[in-house]
Amino acid sequence: MTTPDFDTAHYRAWVRDPHVWVERSSVPFATLAELNSANLKLRAFLDAYRRTHCMAIDLRGARGRNDAEFEKAMARHRPQLMKGFERVSLLVETAIGAMHVQRHVAADGNAGRVRVFSDEAAARQYLGGLSTAGA
Repeated sequence: MTTPDFDTAHYRAWVRDPHVWVERSSVPFATLAELNSANLKLRAFLDAYRRTHCMAIDLRGARGRNDAEFEKAMARHRPQLMKGFERVSLLVETAIGAMHVQRHVAADGNAGRVRVFSDEAAARQYLGGLSTAGA
């Protein structure tokens, strides 16, 4: 595996032109301040690739969380994370996870260019043949 271009406790990202592969780690956010900080750092990193890249976000390592405060905080970050990318693949582990994430995609107004997958090959194909992230 290659070294990530962006690496924090919560997110790792690899840039393979013209794609960005983001991986959410299994480390939970201890506080809402930590959630906000982690997402602001990732958003700042992604700014260099908006409008020129497609992006995949692999959520399979994330632990599910749906308390109201967390949902409200993530609702502020989700659209900003995906803003400007022509296509976005969201990769989830389960069918229930896919339904949950699809609701967010629709609520955020991203249904046209953001798709949810449980199959990694299909997620990569949607982005145009993204090669393995760390390879």
